[in-house]
Amino acid sequence: MKWKSLDCVQAEDKYSPYKAGNGALLYSPYLQKNPQIQVFSTSNLDRLSQRNVLSRDFPAEFAIALQSLDQNPNAFVIILLLRNRHQNSKLYHQRFWRLTRPKVHADAITAIERCRKPVIAAIEGACIGGGTDIVIACDIWFRSKDAFFSVKEAGLGLTADSWTLQRLSGIIELGNAMELALTGLRFSGQEARDLGLVYRVFGSRGIARGCENHSIYWF
Repeated sequence: MKWKSLDCVQAEDKYSPYKAGNGALLYSPYLQKNPQIQVFSTSNLDRLSQRNVLSRDFPAEFAIALQSLDQNPNAFVIILLLRNRHQNSKLYHQRFWRLTRPKVHADAITAIERCRKPVIAAIEGACIGGGTDIVIACDIWFRSKDAFFSVKEAGLGLTADSWTLQRLSGIIELGNAMELALTGLRFSGQEARDLGLVYRVFGSRGIARGCENHSIYWF
């Protein structure tokens, strides 16, 4: 099956949240860096030059993009690619603005749960702090062989926000959720799978294609 690209949709389309000056769809400046907007609506959340720190604009843009894709009849599955080859700094440098705008950040994460389309988290490398907030709200987790995770807030004397603790304890046993949240320990992709968080494992270079191939069976 050949997947229809949404890039050709005209700006007049009622499902477009933004209208760029050149007439092309602009879902979000943040999400548009490496867009592959298809039937799967794959959104690449890379900011490798900033070590994947979540920007101040991310929550509002992310929520708008998800709401648009949720309403778009040409999108059936949403795949969020979280790629990071570094020790993830999603938590650190810009963690503190979330303390002053907690509702904005929480609303962005909640938008994943409210989306009527299946949302798959495809995780490569480190997934820490804000990245963990995002994937815990997704319907399904896929990971690469080198992926690892951490609810890192405890290391900074903070409590995980964005309903992360509530969601996590609803997925895995309460004792395991408390250990991860209170210690901030790094846990491997295999440990995440043993806990029931991760459902499939792909090679580091094939996770995006693997997610798409697996999603074919949903149609």
